[in-house]
Amino acid sequence: MSRTIWVTGASGYIGSYLVDAFSNNKGFHIIPIGGRSGHSNWSGDLTSDDFVCQLVTRNGIPDIIIHCAGNKNVKWLESNNKQARTDNAEMVVNLCRLAPTAHFIFISTDHVFDGMQGFYKESHRPNPHTVYGKSKYLAERYLRRHSKKATIVRTSAVFDRYAAFPAMLLSAWSENKVVSCFSDVFYSPLYLPCFYDGLAAIIDKVHLGTVHLGGERCSRVEFAQKLANVAGISSSLVDTSRSLSSNDIYDLSLDSTASWNSLGMTTPQLSRSLLDMWSIG
Repeated sequence: MSRTIWVTGASGYIGSYLVDAFSNNKGFHIIPIGGRSGHSNWSGDLTSDDFVCQLVTRNGIPDIIIHCAGNKNVKWLESNNKQARTDNAEMVVNLCRLAPTAHFIFISTDHVFDGMQGFYKESHRPNPHTVYGKSKYLAERYLRRHSKKATIVRTSAVFDRYAAFPAMLLSAWSENKVVSCFSDVFYSPLYLPCFYDGLAAIIDKVHLGTVHLGGERCSRVEFAQKLANVAGISSSLVDTSRSLSSNDIYDLSLDSTASWNSLGMTTPQLSRSLLDMWSIG
């Protein structure tokens, strides 16, 4: 018997990929929420009791909710704190309250950390410095207190060739332009199909608690250099001299070793991921 998955944020970058990927798995019945063309879908305000109750009435409480919806505009949210709470926390509260038996998989962020240390483990205490990070951490805390079946998935810069940073690099290089990249900004970019694999394993194992799904730690320069190498682009088109001011967040990388191991997998390597990405065009 197939299990029902609600995927919120189904029109977004990650959500749309997950809808397609899980739809190819005959063990699941997917209900996209959020304006997804090409699929039977629902679109509405997830902070509204009426809308969520309508979802439950028409479809029943799902077995699984993958909550991708939210506002990820980090700079804009700095001056819109109320909207951050609405978009990134209140939706979680409503879904958790009105679909209490679902396995709630919350897609969180590396921004729950302050960026001063880097290579954060699941056991590190969050200390968000951005409004975006604070709103996501607020949702995390609610789930820990009120859900008996939740998985908090922190991730870092999920990508394929259409994600903002690699797409910008490839576009500039196609015009033979040099791109200046930060040499002292570190993160853990994760290839989108690897992210799906991790979520599928979480669902299969009913893995609860806090999970870090990231790739290997690298700088923006290192990412650009490895992508250039895979794409056959001259390294001279990567300017490595750019650096942050001392007040900026510089290292939000995640140590995902324990989580990947608990799922029976290993941390995806960036070079391998970029080769896989490039091979499928």
